[in-house]
Amino acid sequence: THLAVVVPGPRLALIDLAVEADGGVAREELTVLGQELLTTFRFQDAPATVLPLSADQLAALRTASRLGHVTRAIGAATRAFEMAVAYAGERRQFGQPIGSFQAIQHKLADIHIALLGMSLTARHAAQQHDQRSPQWTVFADAAAVLATEQLRQVSLQTQHAFGAIGYSEEHEAPRHFRRVH
Repeated sequence: THLAVVVPGPRLALIDLAVEADGGVAREELTVLGQELLTTFRFQDAPATVLPLSADQLAALRTASRLGHVTRAIGAATRAFEMAVAYAGERRQFGQPIGSFQAIQHKLADIHIALLGMSLTARHAAQQHDQRSPQWTVFADAAAVLATEQLRQVSLQTQHAFGAIGYSEEHEAPRHFRRVH
């Protein structure tokens, strides 16, 4: 319903997207390979509620946003992993499911362990925030640093478990791959 934009000051401008019909906000979707990936907003005399922010509040807002992006990517990677596990049970090679091969089992186990570690770290950071711990930003930054490289590896390994079907735009997997990246 609203878009929050950090503006110089530092301040936070809350823009009501309902004014879109009145010409105050124009929205443009960027579509790539049939998927809506990005949204561009253009503002023309759009009314906004402006809230002052301290430097500490701005830093906390950025950290919370970063943690939110990380958890969204973990969710996408988890969904892709769940689909890869199901696929490993269905796809047959040499007369047996590919999930019966030790190499696939090891790959999926490694992915599962990495996803659990990232999820627990991000959840702990969120709990520290909810408990108003003054150190929550340290935990959030740690969760983001841990997830940044591991998410790339997890999504690549998940794609490898899918094989060629994981790159087909008709399949759900490529969407999660893009969300992670």
